[in-house]
Amino acid sequence: MTQGTRPLVFLGPSLPETAARRILPEAEYRPPARRGDLDAVDRAAFDEVLLIDGVMVYDHPPSPSEVYRLMQRRVRVVGAASLGALRAVELRKHGMEGVGWVVENYGSGLVTADDELVARLDPRTGRAVTLFLINLRYAAVCLTEAGVLAAEQADRFLTAMAAVHFEQRTGAETRRLASAAGIAPEAADQLMEARFDVKALDAARALAGSRHASPLAAGLAEVGQQ
Repeated sequence: MTQGTRPLVFLGPSLPETAARRILPEAEYRPPARRGDLDAVDRAAFDEVLLIDGVMVYDHPPSPSEVYRLMQRRVRVVGAASLGALRAVELRKHGMEGVGWVVENYGSGLVTADDELVARLDPRTGRAVTLFLINLRYAAVCLTEAGVLAAEQADRFLTAMAAVHFEQRTGAETRRLASAAGIAPEAADQLMEARFDVKALDAARALAGSRHASPLAAGLAEVGQQ
């Protein structure tokens, strides 16, 4: 069978499609992957699949075995940011490539809970209306390294946020729990800044690393989440 020459991207709330298209305009974009979507990928059309988002709560996502079957068909599969990061960690010894901070931290065992990658979504737009805990975790790490937060404050805050159901991780709840952890209001606001949207950063980096990306894509990836 003839091998395809285009990338296919499964993308949802991790990164707006408009931002993704600026980085990788050659790709075909589809909604978050469901069970069966990867088995249905046409190898004659696509030689690469970038798995960013997949359904994770209210439907069945592609299983690791489904991802593995796609790789067995000699399609390059790259995961990042969300469900793709989880599958990349699970299949790292079987040839799936992973990109970014989320992959690294699930792979190391520092992060283990899948619900850090999900949020309540607007049914009309598919965009997140609550906060992703993984983004708050990344922000806390960066702000601790910068000396804005004490390590003990960050730990108390993240432990408290992890105990909150993902649909209740709002800005107001973030500020409340940050205050309870001894974090100043201005630092609490920094935790939610767009520069710490690690899901968007990782998704953009994965797109920029596509074999079909232009040499300019790496620079675009740095602002792809804006």
